[in-house]
Amino acid sequence: MALNKSSAEVLVSEKFADVPVEEDTRMFFSGETSFEGYDMLYQMWGWDGYNAESIIFASQDVDTLSDDEVKNIVKRTSKYTDSAMTLSRKKDFVFCNFNFISD
Repeated sequence: MALNKSSAEVLVSEKFADVPVEEDTRMFFSGETSFEGYDMLYQMWGWDGYNAESIIFASQDVDTLSDDEVKNIVKRTSKYTDSAMTLSRKKDFVFCNFNFISD
């Protein structure tokens, strides 16, 4: 396990140790889980007047899946509510952000 560099200062495995966190992001929770055989990092965070949640996958785990297929995995989790979702693929990770609310 390695120390995640977020403000939450939580322990994560080496797989998710290098997930980037924007400097001005407030991390409320960050923890690893798995769902349908996929390892994922679940985060709750605040940034620029919004609170939201993310599920982050290692790119290597979902590189054969389309964006819609990845989003559908997230939609089947218990964390997702019927909300807008963004997906971005950045280097070693795939980020799905959802459940946006203004604070």
